[in-house]
Amino acid sequence: MIFFSADHHFGHTNIIKYCNRPYQSVEEMDADYIRRWNACVTKNDTVYYLGDLAWRDVDILRLLDKLNFQILHWVPGNHDSPGNIYKVQWGCIRVLPCRQQIVEIQPVYNSQLVSIVLCHYPITDWVGIKRGVLHLHGHSHGTVTGPAGSLDVGVDKFPDLITLDEVLDRLRDAC
Repeated sequence: MIFFSADHHFGHTNIIKYCNRPYQSVEEMDADYIRRWNACVTKNDTVYYLGDLAWRDVDILRLLDKLNFQILHWVPGNHDSPGNIYKVQWGCIRVLPCRQQIVEIQPVYNSQLVSIVLCHYPITDWVGIKRGVLHLHGHSHGTVTGPAGSLDVGVDKFPDLITLDEVLDRLRDAC
């Protein structure tokens, strides 16, 4: 199965108040998000992560070892430290090399290719917007409504991650 998410900010104490998250501590938040991630993602699944995974002082390898996935495709966000990104460029974790942090993927859904532009940031126009190419992003923590065909997949909107099927159901009219 394919999942999308962004903006967990593991280890970031101040994100609790910035985003009005229902936690008393960063430890409580991190534990709950790990539990929620693993409740839906298995070790056979693929996750496209659209930035701001963890605060700079988090032991990224230890964190990733706690999360279920077979392959993690990571589009870095503005809070992903270069040190953490450098540490994970191996094996089943793929930091997506991209021009200006924009990547296009084409997963297969019901035997058809679906074109999706991934970026940490919400964008208002992209190649193929009028031809059914979709856009998924994070960064805005559920506060930005973009044009038809775009969706904020961040944890503040979808705390249990969102599947490709759910994305396509929500954006069906734009396809």
